Amino acid sequence: MQLTTQTVAPYKGGQIEIQNAGEGYLFRGEVADIVVEENELRVKLSWLAKGDGLPFPSRWIKDDPRDYAASLEIYSASNIGPSGDETGGSDRICLNSAIIGEIVVLFPPDGSKLDPAKVEGLQLAQEKPVPAPKKKFHEVVSRLLAVAPIGITSNMASAKASEVATLLTILQESDMKPDHAHGIAKLHAGLPELLRSAGQNTLADMAAETLEDLNGRQDEPKKH
Repeated sequence: MQLTTQTVAPYKGGQIEIQNAGEGYLFRGEVADIVVEENELRVKLSWLAKGDGLPFPSRWIKDDPRDYAASLEIYSASNIGPSGDETGGSDRICLNSAIIGEIVVLFPPDGSKLDPAKVEGLQLAQEKPVPAPKKKFHEVVSRLLAVAPIGITSNMASAKASEVATLLTILQESDMKPDHAHGIAKLHAGLPELLRSAGQNTLADMAAETLEDLNGRQDEPKKH
């Protein structure tokens, strides 16, 4: 089997296992990048673990990750199919060097994996979630006002009425661009009627006053 960058590219994100029974070592790590250049397999690792005991290690211990390279002049490569356990997955690639007694197995991302959580001393940096972009103030208040009246006729009427009153006060006392104010007034034009139908007449009057104020907002005259 001839290896090329295209052949090994699907193993990026998978794992590599390197063992040598004669030398007594067994390593396993996650493939961050993998290429074939100048007739050499070159692998960058995200993390690396060393197995304690061969052929079945009793534990895995964190090792310093380092680039791995194997000259394809002294290694023969072959497709050995998916893992023979329940993990299955896509086919594995095995490299074998009779000269140095080393066996290297490439595991695909959907194949058998050593859980990094089971590697002693290994702490992977967790990616911070990308925060959602902040919404404009008038959009946030308008959205809250749209849902605040829900349940106002139930046993939550007092709390919901207070929430609506708070949002109306914020809208009336806050400065915003006239087009934003007009947009909110248009979007919530039916709010007073909705509140009256729920028996909230005082709140309905407050809503009508607030919407009238929003509709009447104008740009300040430019100073010369």
